[in-house]
Amino acid sequence: MSSLTSIAHKKGFSIDATATIGDAMAAMLGNKDGSVVLIDSGYPVALVTEGLLISLIEEGVDLTRPVKSIASSPVITVHENRPMEAAFDLIITNNIRRLVLVDDDGVYCGMVLQEDLL
Repeated sequence: MSSLTSIAHKKGFSIDATATIGDAMAAMLGNKDGSVVLIDSGYPVALVTEGLLISLIEEGVDLTRPVKSIASSPVITVHENRPMEAAFDLIITNNIRRLVLVDDDGVYCGMVLQEDLL
């Protein structure tokens, strides 16, 4: 059984929790996934998705506004060394498309996408 860390996206999928909505949009364009994890002192605190941003842009949201103010939390996390099969079960059970990986201390380690598991 392979662990989740072997398929994790580790770069470009997180930004500092103090970032702006515009910063989140830029990160999503870079990672081509449409999501980004907000990190505070190494810990995942929220998740922002493309769908959320699209609805806010239609409303004329200020892109310099702090992204944390619109982010969804809590974040569903899983230990980076869990087997892929366990992650697949979490995704199906919780009807989500992304899992945030953390280490023994709860520090962000990366993200696994539903399509990576399939």
